[in-house]
Amino acid sequence: MAAGAAAIAALALLSIAYGSTVIALSDVIAALGHAAGLDGDLVPGSVGNIPVAKIIVDLRLPRTIMAICVGAGLGVIGALLQTVTRNDLADPFLFGLSSGAAAGAV
Repeated sequence: MAAGAAAIAALALLSIAYGSTVIALSDVIAALGHAAGLDGDLVPGSVGNIPVAKIIVDLRLPRTIMAICVGAGLGVIGALLQTVTRNDLADPFLFGLSSGAAAGAV
């Protein structure tokens, strides 16, 4: 569990650092520290007038957190589907979930 949590944290930092413009990991960590209020200068949640910090906190961080939440949700749903059916090879087509999702998307 500890290795998985460390891997998620490292990959989240890399996800925030790499984009259309690559931002150094030191800048990412500093901006997240500013946003968390760890430096003592700012109110927690504010990043001041630093443009790179605004890009990190306002654009890239929410996208990364959403990706982690979606991945965790899909993992839980997959585990529940396999547990309910007692079938290790269960997939969404078994209950017709894929056709319902397609109808909802249309």
